[in-house]
Amino acid sequence: KKIRIQMLTFTVGTFKNEVSRISAYYGYPKDINDKVPGLVQVHGGGQRADKNIVVVDAANGYASLSLNWGGRELEDQKTGEPGTDWGAIDPTQKHVSHYFRLTPDDKTAESIYSPRNNNWFILTLATRRGLTFLEQQPEVDANRLGVYGHSMGGKISVLTAGSDDRVKAVAPSCGGISDRQNASPLYVATIADNNYLKNISCPIFFLSPSNDFHGLINHLPAALHELKTREWRLTISPHHNHQDTAEYEVATQVWMDRYLKGEGIVPETPWTQLNLKTSDGVPEFSIRPDTAKPVLGVEVYYTREGQMVGAKDDFNNTKNRFWYYAPTQQVDGVWKAKLPLCGLEKPLWVYANVIYGL
Repeated sequence: KKIRIQMLTFTVGTFKNEVSRISAYYGYPKDINDKVPGLVQVHGGGQRADKNIVVVDAANGYASLSLNWGGRELEDQKTGEPGTDWGAIDPTQKHVSHYFRLTPDDKTAESIYSPRNNNWFILTLATRRGLTFLEQQPEVDANRLGVYGHSMGGKISVLTAGSDDRVKAVAPSCGGISDRQNASPLYVATIADNNYLKNISCPIFFLSPSNDFHGLINHLPAALHELKTREWRLTISPHHNHQDTAEYEVATQVWMDRYLKGEGIVPETPWTQLNLKTSDGVPEFSIRPDTAKPVLGVEVYYTREGQMVGAKDDFNNTKNRFWYYAPTQQVDGVWKAKLPLCGLEKPLWVYANVIYGL
């Protein structure tokens, strides 16, 4: 499929009488008869806009915008060419303390205590400007816009979907579920993940590795209950911290195809049951997967390592805890796994991944 790729900049806003502009890669399929859905991709910390992602999205039939919020030179940018220029403010990682507070300084938007001084606020605003750019392009269907991103981009995706009804599908990776505590009540009310999750009414797919430090698996149950939408799925790659392998990452593409193109099937979240009172004293986990697509297998993982939600955060334990693999046996459409335990003094976490073919 023929595609077109561009480097560009566009205005985010005017702060302290100076214009802030962000650079990006933009791509879309050429020689099309109908308008196509649009995607905004948000990079993670230390990264930059990704041309390859835009190429893949465009080849798959999307108009795709990859934002360069971090300010690094783009892959194809030549010296002297315009790039991201935040002007009087700096929401990048060079101004790292302002991801966690609302106080003013010489690089914030306000001179008073305000959410507009927080980096997350500005980066979410920039992503929403990206949506505005997409909906103004003649090849884009403004009623079919999605957002996805990894790490810091995962949180920004959640904040964008929770504040902008133009988002019709979202897929956060490794972020957007755990920033819940802060000494400032105003921060919690305006920046914390949970207050944006409560406003998300579009379909959402969480990509959350089991050992991720930024989007803690322990916070997923609360996040799912907070959502306004009931149309959610999640995939959890075992043993990984802050990354997924290809068979998990592809969930984003499958999700966008389903909800922005109306193509393909995304099976429902499986029914599960944890039985702690078995005849042999060994806990048993049961899973009945959706069979809308052929089930290739069911994998069960469990661990005794970690702390309960609300306990003192154990950063290193979250990253390093070991998950046991529990073999499953299928009887009459239900997969069952035994979970041998040594003692009752520790908590238990267990989850299942249902494997479907593409």
